[in-house]
Amino acid sequence: MKKILALILALCMCIAVLVACDNKDTETETETKAETTEKETEADTKKPSSTDDDEEEDDEDEGGEEGDGTIPDPSEISIGSVAEWEALATAGDPDKEDFLNKTVKLTANIDFGTATATTLFKTFAGTFDGGNFTIKGKTASRMSLLANTLDGATVKNVTVDGFAISCPVEGAENTSVIAANAMTSNTTAENPTVTFENITVKNCSIDADKAAAGNKGVGFVLGEAKNINVAAKNIIVTACTVTAANKNSSRIGGVVGFMMTSGLSTFEGIKVDMNVNAHSHLGGIIGRSEGPGNLHIEKINVTGTFSSPGNTGGSEGLGGVIGTKYNEAAASGDSYIKNAYINVKLFQTSGSGRAGGIGNWYKNQTSSANLTIENCYIAGEFSVRQGTNMKGRAGGLFGEYGSKESTLTLKNVIVAAAVEQTYAGSDTATPPVTPDVTKLGIEKDASLINYASAGTAYTLAATNCYTTIVKNSKDEALTLTDGFTAVTADKLAAMVTLDASGYVSAIKAPSAS
Repeated sequence: MKKILALILALCMCIAVLVACDNKDTETETETKAETTEKETEADTKKPSSTDDDEEEDDEDEGGEEGDGTIPDPSEISIGSVAEWEALATAGDPDKEDFLNKTVKLTANIDFGTATATTLFKTFAGTFDGGNFTIKGKTASRMSLLANTLDGATVKNVTVDGFAISCPVEGAENTSVIAANAMTSNTTAENPTVTFENITVKNCSIDADKAAAGNKGVGFVLGEAKNINVAAKNIIVTACTVTAANKNSSRIGGVVGFMMTSGLSTFEGIKVDMNVNAHSHLGGIIGRSEGPGNLHIEKINVTGTFSSPGNTGGSEGLGGVIGTKYNEAAASGDSYIKNAYINVKLFQTSGSGRAGGIGNWYKNQTSSANLTIENCYIAGEFSVRQGTNMKGRAGGLFGEYGSKESTLTLKNVIVAAAVEQTYAGSDTATPPVTPDVTKLGIEKDASLINYASAGTAYTLAATNCYTTIVKNSKDEALTLTDGFTAVTADKLAAMVTLDASGYVSAIKAPSAS
């Protein structure tokens, strides 16, 4: 019996050992599985995305111009060839909304050769960014290369080289190398503005003689700005010409031909070298400006020859800065012209000729708009031929100036032009006379500074101003305006300081030696 009990006890012990071993294996397996699960979870966290994610990431890597992971902007249109230019210009009506409010950007130089370039837009309301590239060619299909009308747009960073723009016989009053017209469809904007920055126009010409009715707004950057202000900065117009001898053509400027504005327009960093043969209102920066808008013009350099054949009954104005500034309505605020170098030839045979180094700035109605001219050097030759029934007006700064109840302030100004006016002779001579640098052409009691518009009463304040002009055209000594000092021509070079860009930075007093 004892043996049986011993066997049963031994068997129980074996079973207990077996169960214990089995439980231990199960715990080990459970722990192993838990560790594996943790490792797999950690690996899943670290491993790349699924197949779908891979595709999305690949798409991101391929996006952007430089493969930088950016997504292309659907509002940007790139042009890098003549074919792409023409495709955009002819892809339906460019007035459609899908062409508006976008950025059109050049990605390479474009050379049309002798082929006619299709004008890119009829109306454009976005940003044209030339990417500092050059558009080269001979002709454009309409009265401008870039756009017939800019609707509050921006044009920047582009050079246009070699285009000859010809106004069509019918259907176009305004023309330009860049854009013929500017306006705004945003009637609620407080100061609607069309903007031009970093633009060069070179070796270009405009023929405005074909339209029988004449062209009334011709400029190398913009033909006409109507009810919109202009902001122009860092503009170069060089080796350019305008032919508009048609007696109905007028309002021709190096930058803008004609402006009708009521706000503030700004021109800064402007260089113009051009030759113009046209009827009237010719200016180095602006041909004619109307409306109560004010002008801030600074850092300008203007050279060239402006000739007007005129007629027997017109009202023509020539100027190194602006042909004619005329305020139709009461204006307030201040306009200025600062840091200007002007060396131009103004030749006019006209019915009512006006010519001046700055130009003509007048308004017979009451106005509180003041004008300041500061740090400016005015040189060149200004000539007005007065024939039968003509009222020629030529002045060192203004052919005519007059704005009631306003102040004309002159600071650090040199007038060293040769100004002449004759009282008889043919209108056909070009130039009509050879001006004398020491003389000022005058009519009646016109002063060195201006021919005053009839009925005007304004305040003139001049300080630190100098002139080489000491006689009138009758060889009579002038009584210089208060604030002006006579200097000899050999002192001028030391008195004018130009900055690296060729703009006047300072006018110094003449040395004693």
